[in-house]
Amino acid sequence: RNVQVSLVKNGVKILNTKDGYMSSEDQASGGLVLPLKLGDEVWLQVAGGERFNGLFADEDDDTTFTGFLLFGS
Repeated sequence: RNVQVSLVKNGVKILNTKDGYMSSEDQASGGLVLPLKLGDEVWLQVAGGERFNGLFADEDDDTTFTGFLLFGS
């Protein structure tokens, strides 16, 4: 299935990405530098309802998200 994922900061969508299923293995990637303050919350959220819910993982397929702290204050 197609997938659409939003990066959300404190309840506000910051970035959306989507990928169309092409009947074989697929991958997507992206990058973003996002300034954060103490107490900010950031998460990924599958968006798009029934049409875009193709994000999954199993013993053969992985779904990963990685965040990096560039500097602390």
